[in-house]
Amino acid sequence: MRFAPHAIAGLGFLLTACATIMTTDDLRFSVRPFGEPQKLKTTKPQEGTHSLLPPARQNFREMTIAQGSGRDGFHCLRIFADGKGYAAVGLPETSRHSEGFQVPIQLSSAELDGLLAAMRQDGLHRVKGEYSSGVDDGVQGFVEVVTSEGRVYAWLDNYFDPVAHTYHFCNAQIWPQVRKSISHSRSESRHDLQEEYRRVFKE
Repeated sequence: MRFAPHAIAGLGFLLTACATIMTTDDLRFSVRPFGEPQKLKTTKPQEGTHSLLPPARQNFREMTIAQGSGRDGFHCLRIFADGKGYAAVGLPETSRHSEGFQVPIQLSSAELDGLLAAMRQDGLHRVKGEYSSGVDDGVQGFVEVVTSEGRVYAWLDNYFDPVAHTYHFCNAQIWPQVRKSISHSRSESRHDLQEEYRRVFKE
């Protein structure tokens, strides 16, 4: 499934804020980045495994969820079956477009259960391949879920309702951990904020 370059050409509201004026308090996902709900205009079919069993401890392998823009990259969370993972983030001092750094994540057993519950609530195991509001510019994102049955992945073009519960969980439980890690031990290694996009969509 390929969406670049035309599908991610716009500089989004979220990354305009994130890349230029972001503080650690601003690290979060938004279902309504423009303040108002967007109407779903088009969808595309899933090109992954099409439908998985609901994610649970016995079949979950990993998930990646992101929001941002094709120009400046994506703030991204990637979590594995053991609760470990990382965030890819960019802040004002990473002034080059699409350049950021990684922050390690470790979810507790209860937090991992909460993430899986949010994913099930969103039905991410049967997500479509693309959701679009038809807005020419704005904010984009993506999600990938890998289980023992295969993987599904979706492109989110100015429409984030399919990941609303998972975004909410990440904002409440994961991004605060990332913000704390940034303030105490900033990683010195640079990270391309387009890397996760290219990995998921095989660009």
